[in-house]
Amino acid sequence: MRPFNRTCTSCRAFPRSIAVIVCLFGLVASALPVHPSPVLAAEDPPTFLDKWGSTDYEGYDPGYFRNPQGMAVDTSSGCLYVADSGNCRVQKFDGSDWTVFAGSTGSMGPSDVAVDSYGNVYVADSGNNRIQKFDSSGTFIREWGGFNLPQGVAVDSVDNVYVSDYNNCCIKKFDSDGGYLTQWGTDGPAEGQFHYPWGIAVDVATDNVYVTDCGENHHRVQEFTSAGEFIRMWGSQGAGDSQFSFPQGIAVDASSHIYVADAGNNRIQKFDSDGTFLTTWGTAGSLDGQFSTPAGVAVDPEGTVYVADTANWRVQSFGEAVNVEGDANGDGATNIIDAMFIAQYTVGLRTLDATQLLCADTTDDGMVNIIDAMHVAQFSVDPTGAGGVLFKQLWETPADDDLLDPLDL
Repeated sequence: MRPFNRTCTSCRAFPRSIAVIVCLFGLVASALPVHPSPVLAAEDPPTFLDKWGSTDYEGYDPGYFRNPQGMAVDTSSGCLYVADSGNCRVQKFDGSDWTVFAGSTGSMGPSDVAVDSYGNVYVADSGNNRIQKFDSSGTFIREWGGFNLPQGVAVDSVDNVYVSDYNNCCIKKFDSDGGYLTQWGTDGPAEGQFHYPWGIAVDVATDNVYVTDCGENHHRVQEFTSAGEFIRMWGSQGAGDSQFSFPQGIAVDASSHIYVADAGNNRIQKFDSDGTFLTTWGTAGSLDGQFSTPAGVAVDPEGTVYVADTANWRVQSFGEAVNVEGDANGDGATNIIDAMFIAQYTVGLRTLDATQLLCADTTDDGMVNIIDAMHVAQFSVDPTGAGGVLFKQLWETPADDDLLDPLDL
């Protein structure tokens, strides 16, 4: 790489003030420290994306909630269903608008919801000790009972329905019309026993069934075959990784990862299919990404995670952040301010978080230094010019050391 002891010829096309900044960057580059960009863990927690509802208003309008609990995603349409328990209804979100799918104020509150391969929706109507089935438009189809506070409902790959019968401490299995098939579990601490099973989810890749067992001194997840044969369990009471405090909602994504709403610890925990801990996120509070007794969780086919933030009366979503190249100040754009942020970082006048550092590393060489600041400055004043084109090339396909020199422009 050439030394920084000559004038940057590409600065001639820039406004005088920007040219001075860029050239000064070049003159001092050799004296500035080089900072490695961070290496993020393979299972970093997802980023907060959006929220609906209000911590200040227990609302009745669509998109507002009172104690939202169980959730489910229709994998065909992408629609999200939420058991809006305190409002005694189920709400539906199509990606842009919330509507009331079923229920009305004054009836008993639903606790969970599930969707089958035809788009039919099953509601655990826990206050009325029954399961209700609706088509995708919200038209009632049928109901069946025989429960004592059915808390969770889930559907397998062939549309069999599983219900966590909370006060009866068992799991019951039905066909899609409500015909009884089998059940398992009794009250107790042994494998395959429960003390107040709450959430239930099915991995449609294997039809294995996952249950959160949230009663006193249990605080665990159990896994079974679709016939109710015990496979494994994990968890104990506590606040460490793989420990729980009254685990409630549970979900499985398309890669067979398990998500648990760890309600008493105000967080979500993620595991692989055999119970190995992967990551966690959330603390107690009402800020974005914080929770107050989260009771429900669901995952869409793209990996977006939805959380029923129950005592905050809202729903939050989490997923992969979209990083903008060069966006060192995190405002979603790339401009001369970002160049200054990077320059200040290199001399120790500013700190950048992990995401900002990854965006600032425009050459994708694992380092954040004055060269990155120069790339961003050049791009910000002329995105379609030589500096901007090289900047985009370096971000998308890192080149060799000669191309990393902005003085080659």
